[in-house]
Amino acid sequence: ARRRWKVGFTTPEIRWLKNRRAAFGSILASPGFQGRRYWHGRKVLEAFRGACSGRLDNSMFFWRAINVEVWLRVFFDTDGSVRREPPPSHIRASDRAWAEAAARAGYDGAVRVLSVEANETKHLFAAVGEQVFARLPVKTRLVHPGDDLAEVILEGLAGGPARAGGRDAGGRPASRIVLQDGDIVAVSEKVVAVSQGRSFPLAEVKPRPVARLLSRFVNRNPHGIGVGMPETMELAIRQVGLPRILLAAAVGAAGKLVGVRGLFYKIAGQAVKAIDGPTPGTIPPYNSHAKLAPLDPGGVAEDLAALLGRETGAKVGVAVVDANDLSVEVLGHSGGVDRGLVTELFRDNPLGQGSQQTPVAVLRLVGPLLPTGADRRFEPPVEEKGTAGETAPTAAREVAASAPFETSD
Repeated sequence: ARRRWKVGFTTPEIRWLKNRRAAFGSILASPGFQGRRYWHGRKVLEAFRGACSGRLDNSMFFWRAINVEVWLRVFFDTDGSVRREPPPSHIRASDRAWAEAAARAGYDGAVRVLSVEANETKHLFAAVGEQVFARLPVKTRLVHPGDDLAEVILEGLAGGPARAGGRDAGGRPASRIVLQDGDIVAVSEKVVAVSQGRSFPLAEVKPRPVARLLSRFVNRNPHGIGVGMPETMELAIRQVGLPRILLAAAVGAAGKLVGVRGLFYKIAGQAVKAIDGPTPGTIPPYNSHAKLAPLDPGGVAEDLAALLGRETGAKVGVAVVDANDLSVEVLGHSGGVDRGLVTELFRDNPLGQGSQQTPVAVLRLVGPLLPTGADRRFEPPVEEKGTAGETAPTAAREVAASAPFETSD
């Protein structure tokens, strides 16, 4: 029997890293990692994303850097002393350590929201450039067709209508989040579509033969089925017409022959890209539904921003986001919202992919990324596909060949 090739017995292949890119990306984007003096955090994160997308060659630097980061969190306290016992969660410990350090430096915004729990494998905070933002997940009741989304969001911000003993129905602490001027309320496009009645039981969607045929050639993954099942392909045909879907399928197939992916959705359009089916962990009854893209997401965002502002007195923005563990798209937003910022803060899918029931997140600036470290930082070895031998700077080659960090001079 032939054994699968692998380097060593504990070293993961890039396929394993790619499948968990959201969790690892959350670690690499966290202010705890970005503030380390052992590497250039932003370039490490960008290179990791490039490797996951296939644009850059894989380097074991990423695995080494992640290992070192987790090792530092588990075995060492913030003052450098050895921990007597590991923290229950290295993610939670890192978020708390950064928030407390920021508070000592005069920025207490992060400490004020520590009572809000991030979803599993996600960091509460993420660094974008030289700034740090909180991504506060809001647990809501199950949304049904015809629901008032502003009411649902306000209930979630208050801790939920069924609040008992300070805990929500799932046993998590029900933390009240008070909106502030400048906050961005990010709303999952799925709940917008559901509230508009654009989610359908699979049994009610009768796919035609051509939909069954075309769906067989779509790659499925647990992060999102897309049009990879007959029912969702049928919805795509109804949405934009059969001729456009056939053209998109032909262009997509031709692109795959030359190694170019994603052309199907570029031709079919965003309305088709946002169509999705049930995924593992989806909350019933929507674990047996297929959904269309929401109608007028920009208008929905404008209306929600006005309603939330009127009810809370805070000047907030709203964005409707289509995100999973592989990609993110801002479908619409209210005036003044930075689309690129929202996209960056959702790269690790902080709302979660399964049964978290947190379709809303409050994005809030909590302070600057505090400088911590030596003047020189290691950078990941960056090698474009097909450019073997043309590697990154010498320091990066040194770190890839040995240890992924340096001691201070």
